[in-house]
Amino acid sequence: MSTAKTVNVADAEVYVRSACRWIKRNPEKFKRLMHLTHQQVDKGASSVQRGDIYNLAKRAGFSVTDCEELKRNNNLWAPLARYMVMLRPRLARVLHFRDAGCDHVDMDAIWREEVNQGTTFLAPNWQAAKRACEEGCVSAA
Repeated sequence: MSTAKTVNVADAEVYVRSACRWIKRNPEKFKRLMHLTHQQVDKGASSVQRGDIYNLAKRAGFSVTDCEELKRNNNLWAPLARYMVMLRPRLARVLHFRDAGCDHVDMDAIWREEVNQGTTFLAPNWQAAKRACEEGCVSAA
């Protein structure tokens, strides 16, 4: 009997597109989430989890509705966190990942369709961002 996790790629794509649409509707909130996470890297935090982001966002003045959405919706948080480290690999110092459905879809292509075709990702995925941090790569400094 196999214990391997089966990934529903169609559902994963829906979740990633939904996260991209959230980013497109809320670019300033997404930037603020990234900023809050950068602050945790600068403070030397070892980990920032979804609940931590919820509390940080609340203290930073996010609306209760936005905070609740971030706390409760793992289907939103997983792609948001991955996009954050793809854009800024240094955030992989505090954002840690397990395999999720969104890791099995082309997040780069979906971002370009839904958010911005001209975006430059400094890492193609969270694994590359993590490696860049471990290797001391300039993009992850």
